[in-house]
Amino acid sequence: MSTKEKQEFVDGIINSVRESIFADFSKIPEEWGAIQLRMLLARRFENQVWRNTLPSEKRDFENDLAVYGL
Repeated sequence: MSTKEKQEFVDGIINSVRESIFADFSKIPEEWGAIQLRMLLARRFENQVWRNTLPSEKRDFENDLAVYGL
């Protein structure tokens, strides 16, 4: 995947998560602050990223993070 393709892929995921959260804004409790919104963002990104991912792909990814210090 070229750098441009990687950037477009990441941009697509970010836009998808943004649209998902904005669509649910009326459901977000008024008392939620930055911490809860961060947790919601993390959950939505996690759901987006691991969808259709095999357990072996997740394991390999976790290994790469450790090997490359990411």
